[in-house]
Amino acid sequence: MNVPSPRNRAAWFLALLFASPLAAEDTVTLRGRAGGQTRVTGKVVDYTGREITVELPGGATRQFPSEQVVEVRTPRVPEHVEADERFGRGEFAPALAMYREALDAEGRRWVRREILAQAVRCYDALGRPAEAGTFFLLLVEDDPATPHFDCIPLGWVPGPPDAALEQAARQWLNSDQPAAVLLGASHLLSTSLRPKAAARLRELQHTTDPRVARLAEAQGWRVDGLQSTPAQRARWLRAIEAIPEALRAGPYFALGQAQAGAGEYEQAALSLLRVAIVYPRQRPLAARAALEAARALERTGHADHAARLYHELVDDYPDQPRIVAEAKSRLRSNE
Repeated sequence: MNVPSPRNRAAWFLALLFASPLAAEDTVTLRGRAGGQTRVTGKVVDYTGREITVELPGGATRQFPSEQVVEVRTPRVPEHVEADERFGRGEFAPALAMYREALDAEGRRWVRREILAQAVRCYDALGRPAEAGTFFLLLVEDDPATPHFDCIPLGWVPGPPDAALEQAARQWLNSDQPAAVLLGASHLLSTSLRPKAAARLRELQHTTDPRVARLAEAQGWRVDGLQSTPAQRARWLRAIEAIPEALRAGPYFALGQAQAGAGEYEQAALSLLRVAIVYPRQRPLAARAALEAARALERTGHADHAARLYHELVDDYPDQPRIVAEAKSRLRSNE
């Protein structure tokens, strides 16, 4: 396969999204309104964040709300299968290469969006957030209500972005697409553009997309965290419970950071461990959350629990060298 240059790669992915679909036999499991489940067999014509369209064996089509979808079982091209296997083993660079090949081989547009979401996760895990953001926005452009919104590569960890990410974030911040503004603002809160980023986040809290609005609110906690009151932090915890579960990782991390900053180390460890345990697919954030949870546990006198977490980081996150180096350093200092 001829891999396009970085300059043309986004256009290449977008062109693939619009290729002609191939036939497939699919089984869709749906959640019933009165409980229980039903199965529909046919061909999935499209699957967006709003509805799934299935062509039945007789040729008729039916639409079902996406919130009723429990599972879609569908044949996948061998490249897609191998990519998923490599992703599951933490082999993110080979997985990304296979997802690119899967995009060439897969003809169904809705499956290509699924592949693209996995490519975003690979870029994020590989520490390439500028590219992750670019391809996430292609995904949202093709399906604004995408069910893969949880792969959005927002910035949650304090620290300035690298030059490539800052350049991309500045462009996103000035976009008229709410998801792009959210992405840009999240990565610019640690730069000289912090006031403008914070102002854009406040504006986004009134957008019509509740996912963007709630994540923008949670990003605002990064601004207010060190000056937050116990009442504010309690309110933030209630706000997280109103966010779709798939989108809670970053908000829990922001809450944990604020709790740690206020000296609430036990509560901080609990919030941060939720990220590490429940959201392993958000690999860089999960690793960072585990590291911060271990630090909080040290502050509560639970050095043995902290050491166990540091050892797990060293063993389980070889693809996150900075986190591993910090974990090893903490283990050496506590010997």
